[in-house]
Amino acid sequence: MLFNQPKVKIMSNRQLGLQHGLQHGLPRFPPDEQLVDPRFMVLGTFPGNVSRNIDNWYYMEDYNQFWPMMRIKYNLTLDTIEEQQQFLIDNGIVLWDVIAECETDGSIDENLDLDTARWNDEEIENFLILHPGVKVIFNGKNKKVAGPIFKGVEKRLVSLNITPKKLYSTSRRNLSYFEEGAAGYEEWMRAFDIENQ
Repeated sequence: MLFNQPKVKIMSNRQLGLQHGLQHGLPRFPPDEQLVDPRFMVLGTFPGNVSRNIDNWYYMEDYNQFWPMMRIKYNLTLDTIEEQQQFLIDNGIVLWDVIAECETDGSIDENLDLDTARWNDEEIENFLILHPGVKVIFNGKNKKVAGPIFKGVEKRLVSLNITPKKLYSTSRRNLSYFEEGAAGYEEWMRAFDIENQ
């Protein structure tokens, strides 16, 4: 059974406030002042329109399965951004994207102009040096699409002897993988088990 995000109003690029040129990503959460015993880092690619232009928060695109997976895994409602943020702090989960800013048109990774990207690779590496033992999860494992985006940070992880767990992207494009019992569902259910670290 799929648990969907509350539906959002379909809005044009103009209504979303999109402009031609560079689009800015989201800062790492939790920030340093709220960070308590980080155990997991979920790395995405770049936020979609809704996340970066309306809610300024991770995985808010309609039908993205990240928050539904967390609701199921931890048996929590997580209906508000405030609840989601406190959940991340309490469970040692860090959210970040590998791209800090980039030219893009829309919400899909194929539209990212990687030649214009500014990357968070060095900052991610420095964070993991300061916090050894954090389990790294890639939200996306499609070799053609996600592969080139995660390539830089993956090289840095190798130098730190960290092997990231590559999972099906929680994007709405992968909904069939997130039916109960399907591959994506099972991967995400296991990813946050301490014994699987």
